[in-house]
Amino acid sequence: MKKTLTLILTILAFNVGAFSANNLFAEITIHGKVTSSTNQPFERADVWLNAGYGKEYLYPTQCDKDGFYKIILPDNFNQFRLVFSAVNHSQAEFRIAVLPNTSYEINATINPHYFKDLPDTIFVIGNFNNFSFEDEIIPMNKNEKGIYSATIRSENDTLAYIIFIKAQNEEDRGKSINGQNALFYKPNGNYDYISGYGYTSYVVNKTKNHNIVFDMNKFLTEYPEPELTSTSPAINELRQFNKMGQELYYETRDGIHSKMKSV
Repeated sequence: MKKTLTLILTILAFNVGAFSANNLFAEITIHGKVTSSTNQPFERADVWLNAGYGKEYLYPTQCDKDGFYKIILPDNFNQFRLVFSAVNHSQAEFRIAVLPNTSYEINATINPHYFKDLPDTIFVIGNFNNFSFEDEIIPMNKNEKGIYSATIRSENDTLAYIIFIKAQNEEDRGKSINGQNALFYKPNGNYDYISGYGYTSYVVNKTKNHNIVFDMNKFLTEYPEPELTSTSPAINELRQFNKMGQELYYETRDGIHSKMKSV
């Protein structure tokens, strides 16, 4: 009897230990591929989680040269926004709900920046002026082909900079873009005073005279809405549910506004 009881307790202890270990190491895996609407490779692309309430930049990862990414999360995450970002592309966010100890394939297509017209003014800020919008702002000159350029003298051979748009139309005003001759880029990370989730461009020149070039003509084409696809039916159903809810919200809002105007 004592041997039987000991055996039962041993089995129970083993099962409890195994259960605890499984819970301790349970994780959620999200992986997939990010592509551009132009079908061109990214100069740099990143993926991260936005859980809100001061947690807008979690588990950031950089995509490889082919656009593939992988994020491993603890199992206490269930709902969040999955954020896709790339150099000179508009950021896209998708609301996601997941189950613990599960793997999900989630792919996204995002669009290049779009400008309705060639902007009135493009200027550069960077480490040469402490990223100030007031001191030593460098305007870029436009040639007859719509290509903007500027030469900047810095105190060291590495120049970090961001290009900003000053446009008459509100949609294009204040957008940040990246130089197309940069050697590498770094995401600005969490919300900051510079450019939200944008990127900072870097060039290196031992003479400390840096030539910045940007061809705006590549960003005058409008593309369809960014897309998300998944092999998980639950992810796709949630996306459809959110889309229906958003459409209902706008329909209700517009109906209320119409009634208010008629009163």
